[in-house]
Amino acid sequence: MIDLQNKKNEGILVQSKPKVKKKIIDTYLEIQNRILKIYFDKICNRLTTIEEVNFYIEKLTNYKPLFGFEEATGLGLHNNYEQYKEQVLKKLDRRMLEISKENSKNTLSIIYQGKLFQFFKKIISYFSVS
Repeated sequence: MIDLQNKKNEGILVQSKPKVKKKIIDTYLEIQNRILKIYFDKICNRLTTIEEVNFYIEKLTNYKPLFGFEEATGLGLHNNYEQYKEQVLKKLDRRMLEISKENSKNTLSIIYQGKLFQFFKKIISYFSVS
């Protein structure tokens, strides 16, 4: 009686192994996806220098081997990663432009006033006074 029940349980376990393995893989990939999205979504707004933006662009491009994608089996969220990577790269590019605009507001422009500039300035002032 016990021997038959053990054989029955072994049969159930053998049948459920692929299901359990798939569930473990799906859970792992879902967690990786959430980690990726939460980390890079929150960090985009916190960046204040161009060096930081470049650092996180490099970090995003080097994240693929850690993402949980197996080239041989095709398991993983490869397409989702590539799409999300494009979105984040666009955000980081926009952030880099914003930072460079903010930095350029604080710079002084040097106006070169040579002889030619002085000459045109006198001509313009002569005609505007008349």
